[in-house]
Amino acid sequence: MKGIIALDIDGTVTAKIHQIDPKVVATLEEFAAKGWQLAFITGRTFRWGYASLKPLKFPYYLAVQNGALCLKMPERTTVIKHYLTDGLIPSLDDYFADKDVDYVIYSGYEDDDRCYYRPARFSGQWLDYLKGRTEALQENWVAVDDFDFLKGKTFASMKTFMTQEEADPASLVLESRYHLHAPVIRDPYDSNVMVVQGIDKKVSKGYVVRELRQIMGKDLPVIAAGDDLNDLPLLQAADIKIAMGSAPTQLQDIADIIAPPATELGLISALYQARERISKEESCNKHAQ
Repeated sequence: MKGIIALDIDGTVTAKIHQIDPKVVATLEEFAAKGWQLAFITGRTFRWGYASLKPLKFPYYLAVQNGALCLKMPERTTVIKHYLTDGLIPSLDDYFADKDVDYVIYSGYEDDDRCYYRPARFSGQWLDYLKGRTEALQENWVAVDDFDFLKGKTFASMKTFMTQEEADPASLVLESRYHLHAPVIRDPYDSNVMVVQGIDKKVSKGYVVRELRQIMGKDLPVIAAGDDLNDLPLLQAADIKIAMGSAPTQLQDIADIIAPPATELGLISALYQARERISKEESCNKHAQ
């Protein structure tokens, strides 16, 4: 095996919500054929993430919900799983009680990626937004009166949708008070809205990379690419870090390569550059021995 290529999906592999450009598919197939292990690590549900990856015909790993679950594909064997428990719900209810937006429970792959939400706890404006988002992303949303039916169960993540001004403080509270990992990203459906996704504090995209390295070989080089703040741990865990041109400064500041945005298929040239850098480093190390 040559190494691991760990990729975000939205804004990195795909420019559109559901489609990978055929040229990107061809590039990924080339790397896979030459011995690189591909891993896709996304905040998406399995249902949504897998829908975009269906054109890929080679084996890969798919980590969803920012790493709460990682499956080996195509057999769908569970490699990593760290879910939240129902004990979190009363605390979240208290925090969201005075807000015009509620949180949504993302149940996980095992429950057909149902997204449970309580319409009575959202303002009319947010309900309209969620209706449009659900239709566009084809997520499996289920309206409920309460979350009592989740007693004794676990779930992959919680999400809430906010303005930038609201999202950053909410993320801090979820992490400090409720001990979640809660990165903030722009909603791929509407860039004016921020998504705060809370998962088990142990888990991040970088955690997935480290676990895969343990499975496949600690010394394997890792190339990683991403475009949003939840990709910061992903890049930090990699040897060669690719930030897309659309990425925030926090990613670009640590990047080895800044790629053109996904709308320009920037991942393609960036992967070739990254592979060349690794080849040069390996050659230098051999000569030094």
